[in-house]
Amino acid sequence: MRLTHLGHACLLVEVGGARILVDPGVFTPDFETVTGLDAVLLTHQHADHVDAHRLPALLAANETAALVAEPDTVQQLDAAGLPAESLRPGDERRFGAARVRAVGGRHARLLEDTPVVGNVGLLVSVHNGRRPSRPTLVHIGFTRSAC
Repeated sequence: MRLTHLGHACLLVEVGGARILVDPGVFTPDFETVTGLDAVLLTHQHADHVDAHRLPALLAANETAALVAEPDTVQQLDAAGLPAESLRPGDERRFGAARVRAVGGRHARLLEDTPVVGNVGLLVSVHNGRRPSRPTLVHIGFTRSAC
């Protein structure tokens, strides 16, 4: 597994022959120049985890990449003309030999007067054809009920 921190919450995860970009947000410089992606995963809707203005350029540079997001985030992306697949706690997606399972459900409360939004943590492992490995990466973020 190879992890590249691109800034703030954004990680490029290379595992099992797959390239997965997690949480490309407004504080991450030049994420839209990353190519060769199999998937873009969004854990929640906060702008520091998803930049809807630069996301179209990233997707144009990675035409076959799946855009997968927590359900509340999917609704916001759809409204912006960016269709995405939902990833709910308990759901699993495969990208090559990489397996991603969602956990959690709600974002931790940051401030008393801000709404709590959906949030998924990500368990990333490799599937060798017989059975999956234990999680290789656990990306939790600010989820309240992670595992």
